Amino acid sequence: MSAKHQAFIPVTTKCPICECESQHRYIKSKMVSSLETEDDLHVVTYKWESPEFEHIRPNFYHIWHCPHCQFCEEKEVFRGDDKSGGKLELIQEKILILQRNPKSFLAIIGGMINLRDEPVEINNALLAHLQAIYIQQMLSPNNRQFAKLARFYLRTAWLYREWTALEDVVPGPPPQGFPSWEAFLEKLTVLWPDMPRDESAAIKLSIENYQRDLDKGSALDDIRHDVQVMFVLVSLYMRMEALDDALKYVRFIFQRCTQKRQETRHVLEKGVSLGKLNGRQIEQMRNLVNWLNNTIDRCTELSETVNHKIFEKEFPTARDLVMAMAEPTQELIGDTLREQGYHEVTVRKIVAMFNRQLAEKQGKSGPATNSDTPSTNSGNSGDQKKGGIWGRLTGGGK
Repeated sequence: MSAKHQAFIPVTTKCPICECESQHRYIKSKMVSSLETEDDLHVVTYKWESPEFEHIRPNFYHIWHCPHCQFCEEKEVFRGDDKSGGKLELIQEKILILQRNPKSFLAIIGGMINLRDEPVEINNALLAHLQAIYIQQMLSPNNRQFAKLARFYLRTAWLYREWTALEDVVPGPPPQGFPSWEAFLEKLTVLWPDMPRDESAAIKLSIENYQRDLDKGSALDDIRHDVQVMFVLVSLYMRMEALDDALKYVRFIFQRCTQKRQETRHVLEKGVSLGKLNGRQIEQMRNLVNWLNNTIDRCTELSETVNHKIFEKEFPTARDLVMAMAEPTQELIGDTLREQGYHEVTVRKIVAMFNRQLAEKQGKSGPATNSDTPSTNSGNSGDQKKGGIWGRLTGGGK
């Protein structure tokens, strides 16, 4: 195969931990792009410049592995572009100790990782990610890089998802003596009890570390970084059906961006009027305001999406609760639903639905609409015979 038709660029690099040389590779720029991406940034479908590479999953090659000391990290760390937050010396001390123990997690997993064969199998990609996480979490909490750990956990969640969801992703045979990879991973928890064994566990740990990263604060006070992290958190909470937490972060992003927009506009107007800003500074601040406007609009749309999901989730049981009332009123419905722990979004929408049908019965409005009704048909035929799902609330349809 000619060089221009190869997907990878091979490199020989010294390990930043043991300084031994080993072969690695990375995908050529512009060879591949994302075609379908999920809300949590997971790429479902890639588009390659050449169809002969369509069997390759780029995320399988994200982590590099040193076969000498079993260190696993991103290529930027191996190439010296990322000093790993100045923690490499601490990591080096721990690896040099653990690699002497053949029964340690580091030695067992490191000896199994094979990133040399083409294509890399998903089991090897998963083991490399787990090894990278294990190495990072060896550090004390004060020294951990929470943003990096969050990314590694999220990428691990993607691999678990692909393992079960993508038909063209086939793992290699399980280790000798184990009937399946699931059995092997279960055995590993003896050495690492907190190891994520499925997508859900990996997402929870990603959320935990993203939150710690935000609590720690950005050294650059970069609102773009923080907002990007919070949007990822929103998508992860929605995937975990933690919709209330998702909505809280959407509102927090909205509030923070609104405040930042107001502050930036004030500084911009004052700086321009006093002649204290040059052309580049003015352009940068205007670009920031435009970005904040777009982010605020995104929050508005996302808030509506989360609210709808909350209502869809709670509507069937809330409706049944209201339908069981002998003499429902607006106050009784609201108080009862709140006492039962229903979200305020659900309470307000159901009260609004009740009021609309009551007004319709009394001839004070036009025909009721179904705009607030979930897309799934939660009602039953008995309800519909009584004048629709809300017929019993007002006596309509009798």
